[in-house]
Amino acid sequence: MNAHYRTLKFNPIDPASECAKTDRGYDNLTLDHPALAVMTDFRLVPAATVTQQASLDKALDKMKTVGVRMLLVLDDDNRLHGLITANDILGEHAIEYIERNRVKREEVRIADIMHPTSSLRSLSLQDVLQSSIGDLIHTLKGLGLQHVLVSTVEYGEPKIRGIFSAAEIARQLGLELDPMGHARSFAELEKVLLHVKVA
Repeated sequence: MNAHYRTLKFNPIDPASECAKTDRGYDNLTLDHPALAVMTDFRLVPAATVTQQASLDKALDKMKTVGVRMLLVLDDDNRLHGLITANDILGEHAIEYIERNRVKREEVRIADIMHPTSSLRSLSLQDVLQSSIGDLIHTLKGLGLQHVLVSTVEYGEPKIRGIFSAAEIARQLGLELDPMGHARSFAELEKVLLHVKVA
């Protein structure tokens, strides 16, 4: 090897060492902190995904394993075709599809009940970079959404850069959402925030 490289020094590991947790350097998040502080950035954390042909149970298993309630639906070329939530799989959406098409649950594929990209909206990364957490909640509160994607263009190609989750934002703000509630939407998050301010 070239002589200008140096040998790094090894150190003993302190037995009290803990693994560092992902954070963006913010303590005690508030609504005035940058929205980016609560975005799941797919440059830092891999997106939780599933294929269009996956079964409902396979998608649910993936959600449990990864610890999420929503998966992006991709094709073999890594292109986004939609998203699917735990509520879609466990709620009326799947039941209605099964009854309407007279099929068994195990015959239903993610493509049958997912939200296709044509029905999705996203926030641009440029807008997110100039926004606060409060701006984000204010923007999304009336839409009944649990998740919202963040899009950008890289080297002329459209990309999904990240995602916001109402439940994850509540967790990072130290708020309690109904753990058994299925909504966990931005509207519910705002209600909790208003209650906290009044209290």
